[in-house]
Amino acid sequence: MGKTSYYLLNMIKYWKKLITMLRNSSEWHLSEITADELNERLSSNQPPIIFDVRSVKEFNGSDGHIPNAMSIPIRKLSSELKDPQSYIFNYKEKEIVTLCPGGGLSLVAVDIMEEAGFENVKSLHDGFDLWRKKGYPTTTTKEMKISKRKMFFKLLRLWLWTIRKRKFYLPEVSEITVDELFKRLNSNQDPPPLLIDLRDRVEFAGTGEYKYEKFGHIQNSKWIPLMELSFSLEDLPNDQEIVTICQGGGMSLVAVEIMVDFEDVKSLKGGIKKWHKKGYPLIVEAPLEDNKLSSSDSRSQIIKEKQLLEEKYLGEIHHTVDARGFTCPRPILMSKKALITLDIGQVLEILTTDPGSLVDIPSWAHVTGQDLLTAEERGPKDFRFLVQRMK
Repeated sequence: MGKTSYYLLNMIKYWKKLITMLRNSSEWHLSEITADELNERLSSNQPPIIFDVRSVKEFNGSDGHIPNAMSIPIRKLSSELKDPQSYIFNYKEKEIVTLCPGGGLSLVAVDIMEEAGFENVKSLHDGFDLWRKKGYPTTTTKEMKISKRKMFFKLLRLWLWTIRKRKFYLPEVSEITVDELFKRLNSNQDPPPLLIDLRDRVEFAGTGEYKYEKFGHIQNSKWIPLMELSFSLEDLPNDQEIVTICQGGGMSLVAVEIMVDFEDVKSLKGGIKKWHKKGYPLIVEAPLEDNKLSSSDSRSQIIKEKQLLEEKYLGEIHHTVDARGFTCPRPILMSKKALITLDIGQVLEILTTDPGSLVDIPSWAHVTGQDLLTAEERGPKDFRFLVQRMK
């Protein structure tokens, strides 16, 4: 969805609420905070929580976002506030600042949150556009570059791990092998399984620089990036078999858990890599359909720039997962198993050597509603994450 369509749809949905709010309150501007005031508050000992209600694409776009802001599109914010168990209510007692490009939708967000019982919420006056004009700090998502040499060893480790034939996924998550899926697609099943490809656009089209980005996709796959899956669940059929697909089979397991309310969802075991290894057909450079969700033209841009640990978090670490030496999907699965043993609010430390974890861990934390406190790249093969359990 383009920027124009995004604002048009949201303003059509919220214009009555906005007009009513402005008519009934002569002091509506008191719910705002200026860019100067916010910049000063962010330097204090107790900075406010920032809810960026723009689209995920804008949040991760070239204009960037305010450091440490949380991406919560306004439609997602509305749905989350309807759930009393939502992680958003963990911030109910904190100072919150909402922002959008111009300051209109963020006022609607303030009104929505006040109706849900939030008392200390303000909108950024004139929005993110004025913040950028004033030259206040912004950050952009981090684009990971992996050399061909590193990618060779990454694939080598994946192959060595695969031949050990060990299972590290949770048994309640359904999987389907590439052989089973190939037979199913070539049978007379009506309707055939709905294939959802969760990778980024370059990998889906098969037009990337690296070998694993040139595989392409399975015919008739529907492209929905993992970060946008939760926004498109209403458009997916609940009475049809669904198969989620990623590069190696790790993030597709996370997608199965997101789609827990669907009747028949399976993860493709081994992912596109396994499918390609078996020699099954793949489509390269197929044009994207108009009804597919838009995303970044480069790699998945989902990593928030984080401050170093000593600047961000000094609290207790309750459990450490040492996933060094393992590749996708092992770090995700180890982290998931460890997280469910923690109480709400406790912190999980994750250590990895796999460059893919720079995408996998933040994505997993985001889509499962956990708080990514820190994402540190301390060296070419030295990554550290702190994830706080929120639900």
